[in-house]
Formats: sequence, structure tokens, C-alpha cells
Amino acid sequence: MRTVFLTVLTGLLLIVRLAPASETVVFIDGLAVDLMEKPTSSEPFFRGGIPRIPFQESAAMNQRTMKSAAQDLSMKIGQIEGGAATHARAAERYIQQEEWLQAKRELDRALSIEPGNMKLIQRMASVCSLAGQYGIADAYFRRYLKANPNDVAFLVGWSSALIRLKRYDDADKALRRALDIDPGFLIARFNAEMLAMIRGAGKPSDQTWRSMNLVEALEVANWLDADKEDYVEVLGGDHFATFCEWMLGEGTSGNLKKIIYRIRMILSRLESSDWTGALEASEMLRETGFACAGLDFNEAKCRFELGETDQSISELASLVDKYPGSGMMWYGYGYVLIETEQYQGAVTAFTRASELMPKNGAVRFAIACGYAGLSRMDQAWTILEELSRTHSTAMRSWLAGDAPYIEAIRKDPRFAQIQ
Repeated sequence: MRTVFLTVLTGLLLIVRLAPASETVVFIDGLAVDLMEKPTSSEPFFRGGIPRIPFQESAAMNQRTMKSAAQDLSMKIGQIEGGAATHARAAERYIQQEEWLQAKRELDRALSIEPGNMKLIQRMASVCSLAGQYGIADAYFRRYLKANPNDVAFLVGWSSALIRLKRYDDADKALRRALDIDPGFLIARFNAEMLAMIRGAGKPSDQTWRSMNLVEALEVANWLDADKEDYVEVLGGDHFATFCEWMLGEGTSGNLKKIIYRIRMILSRLESSDWTGALEASEMLRETGFACAGLDFNEAKCRFELGETDQSISELASLVDKYPGSGMMWYGYGYVLIETEQYQGAVTAFTRASELMPKNGAVRFAIACGYAGLSRMDQAWTILEELSRTHSTAMRSWLAGDAPYIEAIRKDPRFAQIQ
């Protein structure tokens, strides 16, 4: 297994390992926080230019603070001076090689020179966790969080170390604080669910984990697979299997690698608009016992793209009924309705999606398109004027195309005011 790259999420180490190229399986260290948020497809939406029906819910759509996996690897060593910087650079080289104890030794030396440097303390907490020295990691997490009590990523990283130390009350406090700050932070929810199981809680509602999109499910599968030994030690083998069932579906604990590979296969085929191939991969994924709303959603999307319109609409109508709190479902349902010129239904669906995702400009624009399709131009214009101020760059691409509702917007005498 070869290490391809290492990234830093607000100072918390994240190791990404790829299997040989023929497998394209990704393993993510379980101490990491949310990543793997693929960009939404750049293909046009409808016949205009709004972002197309998504095959996963983007960070903007679900209001989650998904941390970028493209932050500076160097830990901003330029902020560290003199001999401490020399040891910090040496630590980075060892981190690249996953030699945690050697990295810790260099960070010890750097901290002996700059004992109060928060960047070094951040790094030491992560390196000690990755080295399995959770007690030492705990001390550094505490030092860092005393100065930065609202850093959600580090609150969650600390909770991971505390769970491994079986200090469940402290882990619970860290997770409650993290979720108070960001209720949707995926690995905080994951750790909280694990802690609930340890304490004897029953199976969560399907709305909790079955409503995940495929990217979120991929993250969860990666965490379960990469840190399986730790989780088995904390939960016990039988309870680990039950936990996997809660997260991903019945019988999935023995199929984690297959699940990871097949989800990535689906996402790749969706990205290349291979709708038939994506449906075939979905069928293979279901053979593992995997189940989540995102899989159902993407199958409905593929059927629509393949011209199976009635079946797609029926499936999406069932999904919004089953998962009424999912903006992704309502957005997709609105998409197929507006594409089939069912404008009133589209407006209703998009309005519900906007209530669930109030900061998403594309959904607001979709509502305006629905009103334009209904020739209710004054209502459309209220939204368009607002978006011309808040999303002026995106508006130029959204207003491309020759769909009837786009043409109606361009023909309105007020159009020049929103360009």
C-alpha cells in the first residue's frame, strides 16, 4: 500500500492511502474530520445553466462546515522561528513517511524551544493520536483547546482519543460542544453515535443514517474500515457488526472494502454521465447489504437521464415522503418536475428545498425559474433581483441556455437590471 498524499485540516493530520491503481480504494484515518466532499458536477442544470441535479449534497446545500482537504501541508512553518522551525520541518518529513514516533521526537525538540507555539501543539496532538499514544495526545488536545475552545475539528479529534482511552464522559462533553457549534459535522455525529452504542442506546432512526448521501456514506465506510481494530476493541466484535449495520446496512461489516470500492465506482460513473454503468454498479453495491437514501436518489437520477421519466418521478416522490428533511431529495424532485414542465409542483419542491438549504442560491434561482414557467414574473423577479446582488457571477451561467423559463426571464423588460 503506497501513501499518495497527506493533507492538513486545521492542523489535524489526515492520512489518505490509495490501494494500487487498479483498485482505487481510499482508506482514511478514523481520527480525521469531514473530507471527501467531491465537487458537485459542473454539467448544466435543466436546459439552462443552474448546477445540475446533484449526485450528492454539497457543503453549501447541507449547511455543513465541510473542511477543505487542500489546506497548506507545511503547517505554516514560516510562523515558527529559528531552531524550532528546523525540527518542525524534520517532523513534517517523518509525517510524510508515517513515522509517527520520529515525528513526535522532532516536535518534542521544537516545543522545547517554543513551548507555547499553538501550531506545534496542534501537530503534536495529532501525531500522538496517530502513534496510538492517546494519553499524551489528550494532554496536547487540552492545551490547544484551552486557547481555541471552539475549534470543532479538534474537539472531534480529542473525542476520538478519549473514546480510545474509554473516558466516555469526557468524550461526551467534547462531542456535545462540537455539535452545539456545528450540528451537522459528520464525524462528530459518528463518534456520538458510537458513544451512544457503548452506553447501551438502541438503534437510531432511519432518518439519522439511512438519509446519508453517497459521499457521506463513503466517509463512514472509510472510517469503519481504516480503524476497524480500534472500534472492535472499544465495542467488541458483535457490537462492531451491529454498529456497521446501523450506519450502512445489514451484513456490511464484512464488506467494507467492497462498499468503498463500489461507491467510488458509482461516483466515477455518475461524474462521466455513464448512467447505465452507474445503475449496474448500484446493483453490485446492494449485494453487500448497503442501503442509504443517496443510493436510491442516484438510481432515480440515472433513470431520469435514461428517459425513464415516470419511474424516476415516482421514485423521487417516494423519497421526499420517506426523507422529508432532505434538501437533496426535494431539489432532485423539483428538477425532474421542472424538466417535464410541471412548474407548480417544481415550485413547491424547490421552495421546500430552499427552506432546508436557505443559503443555497441555485435552489432560489430554481424557484424563480419555476415561477417564470408559470408566467408569474413578478414573483420570479423578487428572487432574481436578490440573487443579482448576492450571486452576480453565478447568475451569468445560470441564465444561459434556451429553456422556456430562461427565455421568459430574458424577454422580460427588467432583464437588463439583473445582468
